[in-house]
This record gives sequence, structure tokens and C-alpha cells, in this order.
Amino acid sequence: MKPFDPDSFDCDFDPRQLDLPLLLRPFDRDQVWEGQLDYPSPQQKLAHFLDEIGVSQPMRTAGALIRDFGSVGAIMSASWWRLRAGVGIRVANAISASRDLMRFALTEPSQAVL
Repeated sequence: MKPFDPDSFDCDFDPRQLDLPLLLRPFDRDQVWEGQLDYPSPQQKLAHFLDEIGVSQPMRTAGALIRDFGSVGAIMSASWWRLRAGVGIRVANAISASRDLMRFALTEPSQAVL
């Protein structure tokens, strides 16, 4: 596989596009680049997940997890035992289950929809 080469595109390309969600409209993309659009931080996204599973202080817990593990990706790949030590059995179970579900979805053979 060749390395990414922005010059190979026939259209205008800005490398900052690689850091943006795919579903942003061009106007929203410009606002993100100019700092006008409030794009959630990893801590905010993790806190939203923790809030949905019933964690009582989701922002505080998310901050502690990111501080302990370094990133959301490291949290998602951490062992159940290591998660349990930081957040308890219930939250460790929820994070492990979501990781397993994501792994299954990413490795599942694609099915043609007829």
C-alpha cells in the first residue's frame, strides 16, 4: 500500500480533513478549523458513554480514566482486571462488553442487503 499523497487528488485537499468526522458538512468543517464549532473532547465523549451506563460522576470518572490510561483507545483496549481496579466491576463489564461488540462489528463478514 502506498503512503497517503494529497497531491494525487484532483480536487482541493486540506490535510486537516483527516482529523474531522466524515459526516461534517463543509460549513461545519470551516467552523471547526476556525475554532467556532464546539467539537467534543475525548473526555466529553467518554463521559457521555459513562453517563448513559449510569455512572454517577461521568466527567470526573472520564478524566480519571484518561489520566490513568492516556487515551480513550488505551481504555478500550485495557484488560478487564486493569479497568476493574480503576472503575469497579460494573463499569469494567460495560467497557469490556462495548469493546467486544465493536470488535465483533469490525470483524463480522459483510452481508449484502437485498
